[in-house]
Amino acid sequence: MTATCREVLAIAIEQINEQHIARGKAALEACLKTGTDQISQLKCQLEAAQTSINAPTLEALMFVVCNADFGGLL
Repeated sequence: MTATCREVLAIAIEQINEQHIARGKAALEACLKTGTDQISQLKCQLEAAQTSINAPTLEALMFVVCNADFGGLL
C-alpha cells in the first residue's frame, strides 16, 4: 500500500514537533543548572517553554503541497 501525501507529511510534522519539544526540554534543563536569581530563572524557563510550544504547524503547507499538481510529479 502506498502512503498518501497527507500521511507522509503528517509523519514529518510529528517528527518536527517532537524535535521542538526535545529542544524545549533541553533548554529548561539548562535553565535549572544555571543557579541564577529568580527573575532570570523565570525568564529562562519562559523562553524554554516557548521553544517547545512553538513547534511549527504545517497543516497549511500540507494542504498546498498535497493539493498541487506540480505537473504530475506527485
